[in-house]
Amino acid sequence: MAAPKAKTKTDEWIDGVVLTYGDLLYDLCQTILWSPADAPDAYRSILRTLARRPKNERFRKYERPWILQIAFRELRGMKRRSPRLLTPAEQVMLDSNPDPRARLRFFDSYFHRLPIESQCLLILRDKYGIPVSEVATVLELPEASARLQRLQALRMLESWIYGGGAYGTA
Repeated sequence: MAAPKAKTKTDEWIDGVVLTYGDLLYDLCQTILWSPADAPDAYRSILRTLARRPKNERFRKYERPWILQIAFRELRGMKRRSPRLLTPAEQVMLDSNPDPRARLRFFDSYFHRLPIESQCLLILRDKYGIPVSEVATVLELPEASARLQRLQALRMLESWIYGGGAYGTA
């Protein structure tokens, strides 16, 4: 029987990342990929990518934005390789219902019409309360642009749900 392998500093660091940011990263995977089935693979892929990064890139002060930036890049690549798009029938069903309360029940479908950058911005800022300045670092945007993009995404969701129609026209 082989002796248990001693944990390396990288293993210990990854364990700390999982304890500190594991739930956030997993939720980000599941929400952005819009698939509970793909979330575990995406999560493991992000952890593998983090483990391969050089130790000199790990700054305690900037650890969270750095980790989230790597996660965002990984998820953006996965989403581009295999996007989950609404079928034409789903699009028509969403756009033909005039009742805002009925539309609100399909919030996820409207949310996933947004670009991935806007989805990530809304999740990190509005669901997890991460400051816009930090989210801007994650998305590699100027802070003012991140603020503007957030407002545009919120207005687009509002127009889709309450304004009627795919482009906010009644």
